Amino acid sequence: MNCTSKARVSCAKPRKKNGVKNFILASSSGTSAITDNGQITDETYPQPVEILSKWAYYASKYYQEKTALGIFKDKGERLVILNPSLLLGSGDDRLSSTKVVLDFMAKKLPITPGGGLNFVDARDAATAFMSALNKGRHQERYLLGAVNWTVKEFFARLERLTGVSAPMFSVPKSVAVFGSNLIDSFYKNWNRTAPLKPQRSKWANISGISILTKPKLNSDFLPESQTKL
Repeated sequence: MNCTSKARVSCAKPRKKNGVKNFILASSSGTSAITDNGQITDETYPQPVEILSKWAYYASKYYQEKTALGIFKDKGERLVILNPSLLLGSGDDRLSSTKVVLDFMAKKLPITPGGGLNFVDARDAATAFMSALNKGRHQERYLLGAVNWTVKEFFARLERLTGVSAPMFSVPKSVAVFGSNLIDSFYKNWNRTAPLKPQRSKWANISGISILTKPKLNSDFLPESQTKL
């Protein structure tokens, strides 16, 4: 986490010294739009540090935002922070977001978690990044998302598209986390990787649902393709 944040600082400071006045920071909706009670959030929602700090990725993004805000604050400079939700689309060679789809198709997910997520097509998010170059306001954050679905609904849509049956059982968060920890410990004894890691189980039972409230940037952001899934 500290290394990632320091890398962001080393990236931003030289550009500022070289006269760069506009800086677009690609962050994540996980720095604000996550709750443990399913509440729908927007850009004004207080950043839930206690929740997001449980995941190194979200914590690093949170500190990147704070660092960039401290660097780009002089007159004539403009920092725009974009917070896309779960990006789905082609080109995800590292499987950073689409691995859950492959795991679903391979039937590696034994249960349906109880959380919810906001999804966005990567192509739609790319359009918003282009708009931010001209329309983004200094030191403002913009959530980029398309639809809010429960994990159950997401799996149901994947079942319809792929023909692969969704997990039959849904369990409470406490049971899911306890079970994934227990299974993970067994797999570690066998020097194998568990099908559902405890951290992923915790993440899947957190709600990351949001609503967009800043039409100036989002007038060019019409995320229709994701809703057709």
